[in-house]
Amino acid sequence: MLNLPVVLMGLGLAAGMARGGSLRRFFTTKFQGFWLIPAGLGMQGALEVLAAFDLGTARSVATVAMVLSYLALIAFAWLNRDLPGMWWVAGGLALNLIVIAANGAMPVSRPAAEVAGVRLDEILRGAVRHEVATPGSRFVFLADTIGLPGLRTVISAGDCLVGGGLFRLMDKLVRYEPKRLA
Repeated sequence: MLNLPVVLMGLGLAAGMARGGSLRRFFTTKFQGFWLIPAGLGMQGALEVLAAFDLGTARSVATVAMVLSYLALIAFAWLNRDLPGMWWVAGGLALNLIVIAANGAMPVSRPAAEVAGVRLDEILRGAVRHEVATPGSRFVFLADTIGLPGLRTVISAGDCLVGGGLFRLMDKLVRYEPKRLA
């Protein structure tokens, strides 16, 4: 499945470069707590590997790991809140965290998957991060309920905020001198 925030981050980079940006500006930005990104994403990646090999990751352990991974990513966004778009990133991550913590995984809407043209079993195969949305799911309005047919993916409101924030961050950082230089 397509990761919309990552795609929007790349598009933000391309947009900034097309308008006279420079990668040097991005690479000279001193991010605070940069280690939190590989820590947070690494936890999510480890869960995916465990799920892919069907190593029996307990649902409660997976939920705790997901919550910790989101907290690490939110902490990174908070530490860098003076950079463009980081408030959006933090807000989107917080919305996703609320849904995951309340449900144990991110509920995926069956109708949204149909609109996107993707089968639920493709999304749920070996998944520890997703589950089918049911009438008992909490905060479903914040879950993966937005089907994107051309992209064959289902996203949440939080994903939209994260993607928009990453687009803004990349676009601005390659075009303007950052406040914090290495």
